[in-house]
Amino acid sequence: MSKNSIQLKEFLSIFDFCQPQQRGGVDLNARQDTQFAQNLSLFSDVIHVFSMEWKGIRSAVGAMSGTKLAVTADRALESGEMQFALKNIRKFKKVIFHGLNANTHIIVEQLHRHGGPESYVVWHGSHAQLSMDSERNIFLKMKRLYERGLIRRAHIMRKGCHLLLNTWPDVLFNSPLNIETKKSPVRLSDNGTALVPMTSTVGKNFYTNIVAAAVSPKIKAIKTYNGNDLLDICAGKRVSFLAHDGIAGHLKVLKECAVSLNVTCIDCQPMVDLESLAAGTPAITGPLFLEQYFKSDYPRITTIQNPLSSEEIVAVIDRLDAIPANELSAMMNDYRAELLQRHAESYGNFLA
Repeated sequence: MSKNSIQLKEFLSIFDFCQPQQRGGVDLNARQDTQFAQNLSLFSDVIHVFSMEWKGIRSAVGAMSGTKLAVTADRALESGEMQFALKNIRKFKKVIFHGLNANTHIIVEQLHRHGGPESYVVWHGSHAQLSMDSERNIFLKMKRLYERGLIRRAHIMRKGCHLLLNTWPDVLFNSPLNIETKKSPVRLSDNGTALVPMTSTVGKNFYTNIVAAAVSPKIKAIKTYNGNDLLDICAGKRVSFLAHDGIAGHLKVLKECAVSLNVTCIDCQPMVDLESLAAGTPAITGPLFLEQYFKSDYPRITTIQNPLSSEEIVAVIDRLDAIPANELSAMMNDYRAELLQRHAESYGNFLA
């Protein structure tokens, strides 16, 4: 066999591996996990493993470079599904588990017992989540795996949460989506539509954002995926209730809006904000304590210090409206480039 034939065979083998594959409760490189992914070489030997039902984490991983393996958290994997997952993970030098579920906990143990790549865990959250029995249970399982040495490095994404386990202390940054924004800059009040995208739980602070949109003179219409009694709360404003139609549909909605209101109480690095960035729509966010890492003014002008203050959200809406549309758009583009650099540097150090 000629050298060229061997090279062609290797190329086709790699190409075949990169294609989407599914085994029931396991998805390899599903379209939703790869269509907006970056292509950074530092992730070429990395596979990301995550729960397919956990939407925020799946969105975060979907923007990252590398191979993606989504594993169900809703039921135990069958033997064939588990073997499919382990076979594909073992093709890589490093595996990053983004959170853990019962199935991926078993995968960590199997890799340690029978051989596999180095295991890393990124916990997309904070200690506040431990108030939930299900979160606390899986967190304590992760703690034991880490203390037993089955995990090389672990990280809790909210700054200042590394002390309990003595985990990786430096912030790991989520990646912006790899998508070209095609949106003409428009002054916020000329469009006048706000998207309030989060669920209506206490931690997500949905109604504080709704009230701000309802009373802001710059906002003429409100779009949302959730909520009750909004017609009474938002008297005089048009309210549209939308069905969430996947990431592509969500980005389309964002492009039609002037601003996304995502001022939450407990998030670490919400992907809703980065999806807004990809759509060219500014997102107002809660105190994430990330401004110090960026030269760009964008995270400073969009951050609320008191997430329970609708008045402060209204003031930031006014602040954004006062910035010329072209200037705000350029500011967002600069921040997107800077964030991608921070993402690559932080994960490069974490995986070194």
